[in-house]
Amino acid sequence: MSIQAETWLATYPNEAYGITKEDILAKDLANPARIDRWKASILRARAAQDIQILVAKQAGETVGYCLVSRKEGEERYVHGLYVRPSAQGRGSGKALLLAALAWLGEDAPVSLGVAAYNVPAITLYQKCGFVMVAEPPAPIPPFASGAQMPVVKMTRPAKS
Repeated sequence: MSIQAETWLATYPNEAYGITKEDILAKDLANPARIDRWKASILRARAAQDIQILVAKQAGETVGYCLVSRKEGEERYVHGLYVRPSAQGRGSGKALLLAALAWLGEDAPVSLGVAAYNVPAITLYQKCGFVMVAEPPAPIPPFASGAQMPVVKMTRPAKS
């Protein structure tokens, strides 16, 4: 199973919002064709030096990754930070985020969207200088069941 699929299954089902494991599975995040399309788009963007994907390893095994972008004239953005549930709590997520922020630079704000109920992620982002902002993030499409994940936008301000 892909790191993203494994992490989504462990993190996003939420009874209060009606998000089930079936909703997550219906996204088919581990579909090989989907993964191939995703890899191809990343390779094109990396060639243009707009996107960076950082990888975390523990004992030689890939346990997480972080995808960020800094396209000219667009918002600098953390598109995803995923660490396998079995590897969480060991510093990989923080190390990935700090490396991503170093690549993005401090001369412009950096934003991200996070599930409003993902308290561990929100706490990590706050420790790394992010604050919640009133501006809504790009919406996540509803799940197959119609359930909608509540997402908040966080931004790390530029340093002067």
